Amino acid sequence: MSTILSEFNPSFKTHQSKPNEPKSTMFTCLSCQVAFPNSEKQRNHYRTDWHKYNLKRKIANLSSVNAEQFAQKVLAQQQQGREEQEKQGLIYECPLCKKSYYSENGYNNHIQSKKHLELEQKADEEAERDDLEDTVMMDDTTSPTRQAKPTDPLTDCLFCNQSNQDINTNLQHMSKAHGFFLPDIEYLKDSQGLIKYLSNKIQLEKLCLYCNGRGKEWQSAAAARAHMLDRGHCKMAYDESEDPEQLLKFYDFGIEDEAEPMDVDEDKVNSDELVLENGMKLGHRKFLKYYKRNQARKTLVSEADEAQQQQQDQPETLRRKEKRHLAITDGKEQEIQRTAEGIKETAKKQDFARQLAFKQNNNQLLRARIQNPI
Repeated sequence: MSTILSEFNPSFKTHQSKPNEPKSTMFTCLSCQVAFPNSEKQRNHYRTDWHKYNLKRKIANLSSVNAEQFAQKVLAQQQQGREEQEKQGLIYECPLCKKSYYSENGYNNHIQSKKHLELEQKADEEAERDDLEDTVMMDDTTSPTRQAKPTDPLTDCLFCNQSNQDINTNLQHMSKAHGFFLPDIEYLKDSQGLIKYLSNKIQLEKLCLYCNGRGKEWQSAAAARAHMLDRGHCKMAYDESEDPEQLLKFYDFGIEDEAEPMDVDEDKVNSDELVLENGMKLGHRKFLKYYKRNQARKTLVSEADEAQQQQQDQPETLRRKEKRHLAITDGKEQEIQRTAEGIKETAKKQDFARQLAFKQNNNQLLRARIQNPI
């Protein structure tokens, strides 16, 4: 026993028993590796946090700590608790998103969120755009006699300040960078005139090509471009808001003169369908869903008729020989018989379960009446 105590606490060697001296009893704590002169101090030690902490470390297969190390850990924990308590009184605000957070973790998660990063990027772009506009205004005020650089709508991009070599390169740039395209290009006969027409709408009328006067009015062409870039309106308003007379100047939707007129039988013309000479029917687009439904029904009927015709065309002797060779039937009669038998068996099981439940209920009620007579 004295050898074990001396290994955990070297100072205990002075208290180990000697045969020629009077014996002295020491009370030890193996978890904390300390010794006490009496049992009362040992019991008081067992109630301390130091002893409880070393017991938990012993369960986790960790080495024990002495009193000085435990005191340092307690001070560090108290300091951390005071810092957290001070942080609880702080309010973290995000001026960009106009939100407040009462914890540092919540604020850090918001700073790293996708929505905050998008707003931050958008704010930086707006700040750069404002700086650019301020620079342009300062240049205009400092040199009023200087004229702006003339723009060529055929080679200059409609949405940014990039200049290209020719109109084809310009169209490729606008398609890749801004997603712009010319609708119905197969009927377009004057692409240069259409590009100039769109450029005049931006430069002179200060309009968004897609809103086409239906939204907010812009004070400058730069503001209209910024709106189209931000909202993804880098496309034509190819709808009823566009003037058809203006578009017909650049498009040719007519039929060639050499095409012969088609003779249509007046008896085959009605209000909903037009029957051609070859038997093809032309209908209105509002009945498209009904045409699709009829087409699907006709397809199913034709497939069923074809399968039945193939079965009829097959010789009866061949069908019998195949069935005899495979020792099988079509299975329809067996399936019907199996289903009917299953229904009857299920009905019998349900009837038996119902009768059994009634009997059990009556037995319980009778037992209750016998035990507790009315």
